[in-house]
Order: sequence, then C-alpha cells, then structure tokens
Amino acid sequence: GAHIDSPNSPGAMDNGINSAVLLEVARILNEARIQPPVDLYLTWLGSEELWLYGSQHFVNTHQELLDRTIAAFLMDGIIVSTPGPILELLEWSHSRFGDDQLTFSRYLAREAASRDIIIDNVEDFQGIPADSGVFNGFVPTSGFAFGSKEGGRAHSPYDTVEVAQELGNLMEQVTAMALIPALETGQDLPELRVAPEPDRRALIVASHTEVVHMTPTTLIEMDRALAWEGFDVDVIPYGQPVTPADLADAELVVALPVIDYPGPGGDLTLYDEAWRDEETESLVMYVEQGGLLVLSNSAHRILFGQVFD
Repeated sequence: GAHIDSPNSPGAMDNGINSAVLLEVARILNEARIQPPVDLYLTWLGSEELWLYGSQHFVNTHQELLDRTIAAFLMDGIIVSTPGPILELLEWSHSRFGDDQLTFSRYLAREAASRDIIIDNVEDFQGIPADSGVFNGFVPTSGFAFGSKEGGRAHSPYDTVEVAQELGNLMEQVTAMALIPALETGQDLPELRVAPEPDRRALIVASHTEVVHMTPTTLIEMDRALAWEGFDVDVIPYGQPVTPADLADAELVVALPVIDYPGPGGDLTLYDEAWRDEETESLVMYVEQGGLLVLSNSAHRILFGQVFD
C-alpha cells in the first residue's frame, strides 16, 4: 500500500512515486499473466498527511481481511535529503515484550539481496508515525522507504514529476522491491508472526468514538500487548453499532468513550452521539454472562501509558 495525498505540493516523491509503483506492479503482473501465490491487495490510502485517516479507516473496517492477512507492506518516501539513493525497511518490533525480531523486514532484506537489491537500513522503529504503524497493531508489517539527495524537496512546490524523472534507476529499484512481497510472501510460507497464534478474542468498541486519535488503530501498544497474550484483536468502528453477535465469543471487551464532532459550525445541538438502548442492553448482558468489560472514560489513558498486567 501507499498513500496518495501530499501536503500542498505536487507530491512526486512523497508519495507519488510509490503510488505509481503500485500501478506498475499491477501492470507487470497482468501483462506477464503472473498469479501471486496468495491473494494480493493493492491499496491506495488517503489523508496520510492529515494524520493517517486512510489507513485507520481501512484497518478499522477490514478486520475480516486482516484476520487472514499474512503481512502488510507499506511504502513511503523519506522527506529529507540523503547523501545518495537509499532503501530502508522499518518495523515495529515486540521488544517491549522481550522479543526484538524484525521478522518480516529481515525476510524482505534477504530476498532483496538475492536479487542484487541492497537494503541500506533495517530499523526497529517504535511508534512509526506512518501508515505502516497503523497496520503494525494487527498484522506483521514492514514500512519501506526510499531516499535521495532530492528528498528535501518533499512537502514543497519543488517536489515535481520532473525531479522524479531524474531518479529513473532508483524508481526501478523501488519497483523491483515492491514485487518481492507481491510475489514471494506466501510462496514458501515463512514464519513472519512473532506474537503467538491467537486462541481467544478481544473486542475494542469505538461505535461512538469519532475523534481519530482515540480510535482502536491508534491504540497500537494496547493492540500489540493483547496480541502478545494470545488475543485476536477485533474492532467495531465508529458508526457501526455493537450487537450481541459481536460480543458473543469475546473474552475481553474495551468500550471507548462517546466523542462527537458536530461540524465546522460548532452547533452544540449536533452533539447527539450516544449509546443506543439496545447496545447498552447487549453490554449489560455480556457482563451478566461472565464477560470482562472495560469502560474507558478517557481513551487517553489507554493511548498514553496505561499499563496492562
């Protein structure tokens, strides 16, 4: 995947090149009539620069797809100048839980080296502020980025197609790199998952939590802590009521608080977000049947430092 937006600039390097590379991957596979070993999803994500809206929406609303996803490969550009062309892979390890393996990124780096593609840096990046960070809470994810001496033009009027055209060799390497996860991941079924296989289920309910920085996809440390304990973490996104069927087999339910945006005009009468009676009844019944329900008055506690033993 790659984000398609750019802040007030033509956006050729950030992130037009990677968005175009996804199209090139599709063209190559189609013209060569190549069938990837597993289902391949090419995703163009919006509003990354506004704070990861596109990737958060995708993850929040595609839980069933993520449950059967082997890995995610997210592409972005380095927005500072580098001495020369570089390629790097960033991954958010489980080092806080005692395991610092970068399984997917190391796998990709080995596959790249076998094709004479040199990855200059494989880094453990805790708290990646990019689309790959959002996916990291739910599936093995590697964030791929390229850099060049022209990187300083990013986020400016000078980030143009003409500049990108001068980086032809680099773009070929980026395309070749993108083809590796598309064609190889799943071919030999590498063990990419570091957390244990889930044997129970946790549900985060954000049915009435509109504010983006409190949605389940930003509570990455909580998601990862639960995954480390063997939970399959599912979410109910904003605007989707929670039902008894959603709660049925969940060992843990975290209900995030009601937070509503009324609109640009600030009309207080539009603050009308609330739990529905049938939702409340479902949650009460869940508890009465022995379920563990965490009611969070402030998702800030979960997002910023809450400790789960």
